Amino acid sequence: MAGVTSDDHMSLMSITRDDVRTFYERLLLWSVIRPNGCQPSMPVRSSWQRCLDSLAFLCDTQTGGKSVSALAIQEYPDRLHYWIACNGPSNRAKVIITWLLGELHLWQPTDGHDPLPKRILLEMVVLCRARVLDYHRRLKLSISGAYSQTSGPKESCLLIRFLDALSKNDDLADICEKAFLFRFDTMNQRIKDIIAQKPDVKAWRRIRHLLGRLGAWPRAIEIVLRCWAGFPILRRKSTVECIPDPQALVRTRDGEVNLARVLRETIPGLDPNGNDLQSRHILPRLRPIQPEESGDASSPLTAHAESALADHIIGIENFQFLGGVRSVGVSKPSCYCCHIYLACHPLGLTPHQAHNKPYVKWSPMVLGELGDDELVVTTAFGILSERLREDIQQAIRDGDDGEDQNSRRDSVTDMTSSRGTYSVRE
Repeated sequence: MAGVTSDDHMSLMSITRDDVRTFYERLLLWSVIRPNGCQPSMPVRSSWQRCLDSLAFLCDTQTGGKSVSALAIQEYPDRLHYWIACNGPSNRAKVIITWLLGELHLWQPTDGHDPLPKRILLEMVVLCRARVLDYHRRLKLSISGAYSQTSGPKESCLLIRFLDALSKNDDLADICEKAFLFRFDTMNQRIKDIIAQKPDVKAWRRIRHLLGRLGAWPRAIEIVLRCWAGFPILRRKSTVECIPDPQALVRTRDGEVNLARVLRETIPGLDPNGNDLQSRHILPRLRPIQPEESGDASSPLTAHAESALADHIIGIENFQFLGGVRSVGVSKPSCYCCHIYLACHPLGLTPHQAHNKPYVKWSPMVLGELGDDELVVTTAFGILSERLREDIQQAIRDGDDGEDQNSRRDSVTDMTSSRGTYSVRE
């Protein structure tokens, strides 16, 4: 890929249509080889990173990943400026952060009964009603389904306790609070023991995961309040702004994509007939991909919130992260592309947690145009494209599907769960 030669823009590069085509063919191939992604990345987060992630989580109100949010705080001498980016429209996230900051600025921490956590939770369950109801519905179905997989009276009694606590309760805030307290309850350990004894029974892992999801709102509120009390600098005057709608790449393609060709171009010297051990397990799966299967003009590419926010910040002169900590908060674990892109981004960001599932419609933010055939992006895009090539080569050498993990730790709930049992978007 060609690079911008100006000394003032060493963090940027120019790419051509051929560069874009090569990248998305590799990404499509990777999604076939590793449809559920590779090993999740779960670095230990600092209290500050947890606070940023929790603030972003409280902005994420919709199901299906439509409102995944990212947040960064810029420090000025006289104020703090909150930058917000979302997968969809950002206006609601801006309203939430503005309201939340107003409540926090009026807050006086007390050792006695504190009404603020409940007040924030009540507001959140109204704004996130669709998500809360969805988790609650799925949890009741999972509990009911688990009856067919029980092996004794102890498990049955445990399920009855859950049903009594949840199915007869229409107070969504109370349900979330009960789900949050579950992590400190002896029932949590009992479920962990059942999972350890019966790792092939997904229902119990699903129950534990959904309890963690429902309890994520009280948990996020607790983290934010604890951080607000511990970091006096957060009480400075603040302003909130959404980044402009990011411009994504446009992928043009004529006809189907021959993934066998892409594989041979990615790994020169590979036996085209699949007679060697490296290609025998993968070539039969590489049927031609039609345009409608991987996105066309009616299904455009998307710059994910965290990548778009990082790309926006790179264009702000003398951007100063609060406290000098180069962190971006994200409401959910990052995908494969966002994870690698942010890890090698010119900003030098703190590593973030990622589920590492590939999304074939991912895009960096386009930062400019050079003529008719060249676009400007950050150098992280070139590194990501090369990393895709290396990961494809490694996967072929390994000769497996890379799906041998039974559990992972969720960055929202901080609880282990079953991989592939539920969508990583939710």
